[in-house]
Amino acid sequence: MAHVARVLPKEQTIRMHYANCSTYNADFDGDEMNIHMPQSYEARAEALSIMATHKQYIIPTSGKPIRGLIQDSVLAGVRLSCKDTFLQKDEYMQLVYAGLRELIEEGALGRAKLLPPAMIKPKILWTGKQVVSTILKNIVMSKEGSKQQYKEDCGMNLDSKSRLPAKEWGPLGKEEGEVIIRDNELL
Repeated sequence: MAHVARVLPKEQTIRMHYANCSTYNADFDGDEMNIHMPQSYEARAEALSIMATHKQYIIPTSGKPIRGLIQDSVLAGVRLSCKDTFLQKDEYMQLVYAGLRELIEEGALGRAKLLPPAMIKPKILWTGKQVVSTILKNIVMSKEGSKQQYKEDCGMNLDSKSRLPAKEWGPLGKEEGEVIIRDNELL
């Protein structure tokens, strides 16, 4: 596993994001950890492109997930997918960019395909579900090749129950107990 570290003056601890703690079985009870620094450009390139923690999702020996959803991402997903979540253009663009940043930086995605706003008057607004749909559509589009051809017949379709029961969503969420995705669009 490889981390990009920031060295703080007069500190003698390793700081890491808590999403990586389960990877190392870090339980904050005084365990120690060794650090190895890449000594060549090739080793640094390998660490950044292959061994980076944000690219490690499964345990190689068993295929089980090595990282899972943590409190912040679960809460953000719930709030983003609520019926009454509306975003202005700058918020919508920032969230879409955050979701597609790695594809954009690697050159796998040229120009992102954006969805039209859900509401035009009194203000132009997008829904939180449109952020998820935009990211799904662009991920499928990036897999189709360098010509950015989007195939309508290769969309993801899913019918499932949500982990949060419908009664927990409040008065607006009677239908929110189900997750429905049609052609890469979160409905």
